[in-house]
Amino acid sequence: MAQASHKRIFIDVTADWCITCKINKSRVLASADVRNALAAEDVVLLRGDWTHADPTLTQFLQRRGSVAVPFNQIYGPAMPQGQILSPLLSRDAVLSALSRAKEKQ
Repeated sequence: MAQASHKRIFIDVTADWCITCKINKSRVLASADVRNALAAEDVVLLRGDWTHADPTLTQFLQRRGSVAVPFNQIYGPAMPQGQILSPLLSRDAVLSALSRAKEKQ
């Protein structure tokens, strides 16, 4: 639905016990510029909580070639197949992928 309406989608699969997830959140996702980019009206945030193994979320990860968290992926009009980000996020990688996913004007 979000893709059909030309939105960018940021997927964040995390778990309470995941140290790398906590680092990503505090150092990258909570930074002002990333928060602002994710708050754009054409961005949809989807978060999956894998704190307790969930079969549906496990299948979601496996279909994308992953079996662990953190998992982040960005889709958009210019990136319909999505881009999987590195498990250890960087501010530049998130902002760059969000920018590349935006529909060309």
